[in-house]
Amino acid sequence: MVIKLFKLSGIIWVVFIIFAATISVSKNESVRLRIAMDGHPVIALKYNPTRSPFLSQQMNADIYMIAYKYNYDHLGMAHVVLFKIKTIFIFHNATSTYRYA
Repeated sequence: MVIKLFKLSGIIWVVFIIFAATISVSKNESVRLRIAMDGHPVIALKYNPTRSPFLSQQMNADIYMIAYKYNYDHLGMAHVVLFKIKTIFIFHNATSTYRYA
């Protein structure tokens, strides 16, 4: 019984990792994945993040943002609306960030 439970949990983790890798090919979807992983799946489904050319130039990074009315708090960061995109090969990783420029 315990072995079956470990196999099932292993299968669930593998499916989740494959799903996360597949969805992180698009920059918009990687931002949505970050929002969902931060504990706000309704916001992730409700709003489409957009790239901010001005902030990307000012912060010297690829910055995506969500509307201020969809902001949320996460790990001590209040009013999360900005996401920095890091690209590794073809996969994108979004991290919440402050506006520091």
